[in-house]
Amino acid sequence: MLLSRYENLKDNKQKEELNYILINYSEDLRIAYREKEEMLKIIQIENKEKAIERLNDWIKRNLESDILALKNCAKTYFNWVTEIRNALEVPYSNGPMEGYNNKIKALKRVAFGFRNFTNFKARILLMAS
Repeated sequence: MLLSRYENLKDNKQKEELNYILINYSEDLRIAYREKEEMLKIIQIENKEKAIERLNDWIKRNLESDILALKNCAKTYFNWVTEIRNALEVPYSNGPMEGYNNKIKALKRVAFGFRNFTNFKARILLMAS
């Protein structure tokens, strides 16, 4: 349940159980869960200027955190803040291309039966369509 988004929990029983865990187990766990939820909200904000502003606030808040894992995460985000801002501003992703590259590499590992490069290329193009 801790890995799930709060809004994606199926019923009130799961939400109550999660709230019980967060309240009674550890204050650090409650804070970490809240910060995780906040970061996921930032990623989904449509207004990119507001998203960048909230990202900056998130980083600043967690750089001052007493929780080492959040502090380390905020340091990493701070080091990559330009790239993260660009990812928030631009609606494009290299994910599909990375997927094709992964498929080609997997095919290359098992492609010992191809007689020539032309057949290998044809298989790649067939796989991509």
